[in-house]
Amino acid sequence: MIRVMRTVVAIPKDGRFHSEALSDASLSEKHLVIQEEKEHPAHGPVLGKIGIEPAPRPGGGNGNPALVKSAVAPSFVRLPYLGAYIIRAKTNQQVREVEEAFGEEYAFAEDVDVPLIHASGGGPRGPRSHPDRAWPDDSGVHLAHQQGIRGNGVKVAVLDTGCDNDHVQFDHQDVAFRYVSPASPVSLRAVRGFDPGGHGTHVCGIVAGKNTGVAPDASLLVASVIESERNETSIRRILTALDWVLSSVFADDHNGTASEPVILNFSFGFSANSLSNASVAALLDTLRASMRILLHDFDVLPIVAVGNEGQGIARYPAIYPECLSVGAVNFQNEVADFSGSGNFQVDGQTRMVPEVSGYGHEVYSALERNQQNRSVYAKKSGTSMATPYVSGIAALYASQEDGSLRGLALRDRLLKTALPLPTQPTGRVGKGLARFVP
Repeated sequence: MIRVMRTVVAIPKDGRFHSEALSDASLSEKHLVIQEEKEHPAHGPVLGKIGIEPAPRPGGGNGNPALVKSAVAPSFVRLPYLGAYIIRAKTNQQVREVEEAFGEEYAFAEDVDVPLIHASGGGPRGPRSHPDRAWPDDSGVHLAHQQGIRGNGVKVAVLDTGCDNDHVQFDHQDVAFRYVSPASPVSLRAVRGFDPGGHGTHVCGIVAGKNTGVAPDASLLVASVIESERNETSIRRILTALDWVLSSVFADDHNGTASEPVILNFSFGFSANSLSNASVAALLDTLRASMRILLHDFDVLPIVAVGNEGQGIARYPAIYPECLSVGAVNFQNEVADFSGSGNFQVDGQTRMVPEVSGYGHEVYSALERNQQNRSVYAKKSGTSMATPYVSGIAALYASQEDGSLRGLALRDRLLKTALPLPTQPTGRVGKGLARFVP
């Protein structure tokens, strides 16, 4: 009989490091011993131990977590920067025992595929010789570029369908790329960046395309975590990608502070209606814990799309206060009908989203390459497009002041400098249009 393995994730609820150093004790493995009695037909009871050991992976490799397996015990993969674990177990009883051993300080969620936001296409698509994007004057992008402020020295991490690294819009930089497999517990493939769906390439082009980008000199770190055919991802793939991002940025710094500001672009989100009540609560707990760790332990600002279901509906994690939530306006500074918004109860308080808006209607950006290897462009609409615009504005700000503007301070700057849009309906655009102000 073939037994299907269950995969669950565990992550600290209240932050990983609490100002501890990343080395030594703070990255030491948590040792667990769980007694499990098994009835073996020939040998009677068999005593199994579940343990997490800091053993190196075969072949080594850039601090990737160790995988420990036994015949009867669950396997564990450690994501050291998040302080999280990916656990594969054979039985529900094993899962319960692991949860008990970790204790209440950890959030647990089963790894299930969940559907995401859909961006809409529109307008012409095809090759173009000089795809310069003239962002409206209200954005302040042209002014920033005139002053030599182009996002230099800032890293923007993009979790999406991927990125076509060989599109001409990215020939000015070496895009760091990892493919996170949907099949293996943890599988990070360091391959040349690709994107079957084009969504991630479009997002990356808005952030840092050579001609189309808001912050063309920002460095991109891209993790492919979304299967474009089904438009789905899972919490395991997201956490694996986030840990890779942190390891890429903080590998040479053991004080929890990167030498360069880091911004996370999250152009997708989860609907609370897409899963059962028990599953969605667990999923959202782990997702929120990861956003909390990014913001409070690493000063990484998560900038997140609010969703495309219109007024009164929004998606997670944009609803959480650990994220900067982004809605969409058109190039006339009018709220897009599809842009999500609403008031939501979080920790006993009312949170209004979005907090800020970006251009998200028929935004022109990179898409793919055709069979003749020519770079192709397209217009797309959605808060998926508004979010990388805001991430680009954030990168322009963060590239100033010797890189000290990051995390919560960067969020405050974006909100304080947003262009008010008083003619728009209350609660639909947040503080207004994100823009660069010298």
